[in-house]
Amino acid sequence: MPNPPLPREIRNRIRTIASDKTSGSAELVRRAAGVFRLLAQKKSVRTQVELQLLLEETALALIEAQPVMAPMLNLANRVLLSIDGIRGLKAMKSAAAAASRRFLQDLADHEKSIARHARKLIHNGDRILIYSRSSTVQRALLDAKKAGKRFEVVCPEARPMYEGVTAAKELGEAGIAVTLVTDGAAFSMTSQVHLVFVGADAVTADGIINKIGTSSLARIARQCAVPVYALCGSEKVVPPQYRMGLDDMSSREEILSEEVRNVRVYNQYFDLTPYGFITRVVTERGATVPRSLVREVIRCRLHALIHTRGVPTT
Repeated sequence: MPNPPLPREIRNRIRTIASDKTSGSAELVRRAAGVFRLLAQKKSVRTQVELQLLLEETALALIEAQPVMAPMLNLANRVLLSIDGIRGLKAMKSAAAAASRRFLQDLADHEKSIARHARKLIHNGDRILIYSRSSTVQRALLDAKKAGKRFEVVCPEARPMYEGVTAAKELGEAGIAVTLVTDGAAFSMTSQVHLVFVGADAVTADGIINKIGTSSLARIARQCAVPVYALCGSEKVVPPQYRMGLDDMSSREEILSEEVRNVRVYNQYFDLTPYGFITRVVTERGATVPRSLVREVIRCRLHALIHTRGVPTT
């Protein structure tokens, strides 16, 4: 049976997720979970076979929409695993919707726990360097402020999409003292901070994948003896048989709008920071040494469809 076309509303939502270059992975995956729930509620889907094909196509399309964001991969993976062996249209709809809801609940619980663990790392008078905009890092800082911790934040602008400016505004409006700096200035200011907090789009066996520039900041922080903490829940862990591609280029117009002779625009969004430059990874279970997280990576199970079709597995 040929794959049925995805409903227009589903396609439009996936297209919107794919075009979003500023929201964090946690925010995007919440919208992706809504796509699965919407599909499970479609009354126009009348057979189990049709629903399964649509869920599979939706899962692959969402992964391709944001191929370096591990929560998207893991949400799709969990939904597909949840419908394996399910019999009956109603039961399959229920299983897919429930898997999406549980994933979001886990995500919320993890952010809450990570914020609690990260708060213990912050001392009064600390100056904290963050990079880009991670909803997990934002939550941790806001939680620490609410708990009465007094600290300052240094926030690079994070070109070309200026996620750092958004992060700075949010923290400043919440009453946290923020110094917003250019990306270049962040490197020279690393020696003047007490710790570095970064998020992660993916946690692999080789290191964390995050906004490009994270690796350079982590290396400089190590030279300056400044601890670097990556804040990320287990939904960021990538199974070892799935290799994230970091070489895709984003739009050149984000850096240079006009064509210039002999000028090539290099606009890569993500890089990999080896664990040797990360002091601790703070998950919902607490601050752990990277090698413990690698063992968790190895235990991950990947659905066969994701491993074999239409996604970057090589």
